[in-house]
Amino acid sequence: MRRGGVRDPPLLEYAMGHSLGWQRAYERYDGEIVREAFAKAEPHMTVMSFKVESEKPQPRDMPPSPQRIVAEPELESLLSNRWRFVAPLPSGKIVVESLTPN
Repeated sequence: MRRGGVRDPPLLEYAMGHSLGWQRAYERYDGEIVREAFAKAEPHMTVMSFKVESEKPQPRDMPPSPQRIVAEPELESLLSNRWRFVAPLPSGKIVVESLTPN
């Protein structure tokens, strides 16, 4: 907005949705003032988007590993047969995931 000529710091803060705090308690901006400031700055504004990469992307040709919900007595046997622990559930059961491709 500064590039568009809006130089009033409290107005910039207000336009961004920030609280002006108690030091600016008597600064009031009606809708028309804010609209004018945005109209003045709009040609200079851009919108940016950021792509978030997942930590460990899965190959597209490989389907996700199958998961199962099991009781604790089954866990030891599965862990020794190429399954891995994923998460406990509130019910006391456990989510496991196969390490072998389908």
